[in-house]
Amino acid sequence: MANVIVVGTQWGDEGKGKLVDILTEFAHVIVRFQGGSNAGHTVVIGDSQFIFHQLPSGILHDNKLCVIGSGVVLDPVTLVEEIAEVKRNGFFKSDDAFIYHMEFVHKKEFDKFLENAIETEADAISDGTDAYVPAVMEHIELAGIHSGDSACVIPPITISARHLETIHEYTRKIAIRLNVVGLMNMQYAIANDQVYVLEANPRASRTVPLVSKVCNISMVRLATQVMLGKKLSSLNLKSKLIKHFGVKESVFPFNMFPEVDPLLGPEMRSTGEVLGLAGSFGLAFFKAEEAAQQLLPSEGTVLITVSNRERPAVLEVAKAFVRLGFKIKATNGTHRFLTEHGIESEHILKMHEGRPNIVDGIMNKEIQLVINTPSGKLSKYDDSYIRKAAIKHKIPYITTLAAAIAAAKGIETYRQGNGSVRSLQSYHGDIH
Repeated sequence: MANVIVVGTQWGDEGKGKLVDILTEFAHVIVRFQGGSNAGHTVVIGDSQFIFHQLPSGILHDNKLCVIGSGVVLDPVTLVEEIAEVKRNGFFKSDDAFIYHMEFVHKKEFDKFLENAIETEADAISDGTDAYVPAVMEHIELAGIHSGDSACVIPPITISARHLETIHEYTRKIAIRLNVVGLMNMQYAIANDQVYVLEANPRASRTVPLVSKVCNISMVRLATQVMLGKKLSSLNLKSKLIKHFGVKESVFPFNMFPEVDPLLGPEMRSTGEVLGLAGSFGLAFFKAEEAAQQLLPSEGTVLITVSNRERPAVLEVAKAFVRLGFKIKATNGTHRFLTEHGIESEHILKMHEGRPNIVDGIMNKEIQLVINTPSGKLSKYDDSYIRKAAIKHKIPYITTLAAAIAAAKGIETYRQGNGSVRSLQSYHGDIH
C-alpha cells in the first residue's frame, strides 16, 4: 500500500481531540470530560478539577455551543430508568449517555436537559480553505431520535434566519479548521434560542443524495473535483432559493419482525429512505409517508394515547385532527385530559382493562391512525402491544407528537388537492 495516494480529507487518530481544540476557540466556557477508571471521571473547568461518577464523555460549554460525543437526548423519565439500571447493575445499559447543560455552583453539579430541541444537519463541500453548504435540513422528530430514523425537510420550516446563519458559519469554520477536503456532515440541535453542535463528521453522509436531488446540485461530482485539486472558488457555487419542499422519510423493517417494538430512539433501526417532493411541506410529507408504505388516512378515527409527560403537547395534535373532521378515541388518562380542555373524544379501554379494547378496535378497522407515545419502562403496564397491533393489521402509526403534527398538515394539504404530476426537472427549473 506504500504507493497508494489517498485524496480528500487526511484524518488521523487525533481527530476528536483536534475538534475539541477548534471548539475551544468558539466557546466562552469549555467543560471537558476526561475518561477515568470505574471509580470516577475527572471534570476539568479552567484550572479546577471535580470528580464525579458515571459521567458521559463529551464537551459542553455555557454560552454559544454545546458539543456531546453521541448527540443523544434522553428525557428525564428515561434518565430515571437509566439511573435505576445503574443501581441494579452498576453500569449504564446503553453506551450513549445524554446531552445536558452543566452548571457548577459551589462545586455542585446540576443537570439541565435539552428538552424539545430541534435537530438539524448540514452537508458541506470543503476544499480546506472554504466550504459550501447547499442547504440545511430540519429534522421533524425532536432531538433524541437517531438522525437516520428521523424524517427531515429541506428547506427548514421553523428555523430562524439567524440560526441558519449560525449553522452556516459554524459549518464553514469547523470544516476549514479540520482541513476537510471533500464532503462533510454536521449535526446541530437548537434549544432555548441557542445552537448546539452535536457532531462533526468529515465524510459523506447518507443525506448527500437527498440534498443533491432536492437542491439540483451534484455534490459527489463536485466533491470529487475538489478532492482532485480544484478550489470551490472555481466552481461558481452560490446560495439558491428553493421554492419546493423535499421530505425524507425512513423505511423500517418492523413488518418483518412482529414481536419487535417499533419505537424510535438513539439506535438506528431503519433500512432505507424515501423522498417526497411537493410545492408545500404538508403534501411533501404525505407523499413521503405514502412512499414508505405508511399511507395516512384522509378521514376516519384517530387513536390518541400518550404518556403523562406528553399530554400538554397533545392538545395541538388533537385540535388539528378535530378540525379535519376526524373522530378521536383516547385511553383513560388522555381522554380525561382532552375532556378537561374541551376536546371531545371517545374513551377506549387498554388491553388489561377489559373488552372491547384498543386491539379489538384495530382488528375491526375501527381505527384508521394510531398516535401512541411510549409510557416508559417504569410504567406498570407495557403498551408496546398497541404499536405491534397497528403493524400487524397495517394501520399507520406514529410514535412522536412532532410527526403527528406533520401528519395532520399532510392530510390537510392532501385533501385540498394533491396537485399535478411534476417532473424533477420542473422542480429544479424553479430554483434560483
